[in-house]
Amino acid sequence: MADSPESGSDELPTRVRFAAAWTSLMFMYAYADVLGFYDRRLIESIL
Repeated sequence: MADSPESGSDELPTRVRFAAAWTSLMFMYAYADVLGFYDRRLIESIL
C-alpha cells in the first residue's frame, strides 16, 4: 500500500503540481516576452 496516507510519502497532490507547472510556465513566457523587447529594431519600429 504505497499510496496510502500512512506510508509517509512526501508526494504533492496533482492539483498542486499542475499549479506549480502552470505558474512557472507563465513566468518563463513573460520572461521571454520581455527579452523580445531588447531587440533594437523592434523598439525603433514601435517609436
